[in-house]
Amino acid sequence: MKKIIIALCLFASPLYAKPPEGASPVFKDFFMNLKHPIDGFGCCSEADCRSVVTRTANDKLEAFIDKESFGPTAPNEWVEVPEISIIKNPPQGLARPQSAIVCWYNYSIMCYTDPAWAG
Repeated sequence: MKKIIIALCLFASPLYAKPPEGASPVFKDFFMNLKHPIDGFGCCSEADCRSVVTRTANDKLEAFIDKESFGPTAPNEWVEVPEISIIKNPPQGLARPQSAIVCWYNYSIMCYTDPAWAG
């Protein structure tokens, strides 16, 4: 029974991957300080967050989640950004990308922000 509980804990906790090849360490603190707007937990790490292209379709915000940026399990298509994943007040005082950001983990958009929204 203990082995089952330990195995479940390992699968339930997020695994933090290394940042992708060519990732800029300049934005690491920004990514690490992104907090999910509902529960306040971290969105992931710089290994999971990327700049994305966005659009509005049928009054819904969509981000293009591509294999080149997010890896072989990414859908390589437009994905609706869940309203509950939108961070409207990204961290202040940190170097931040100048484009929209998605943190993609476990086949879903965990967090989305547009750093241009910040003052």
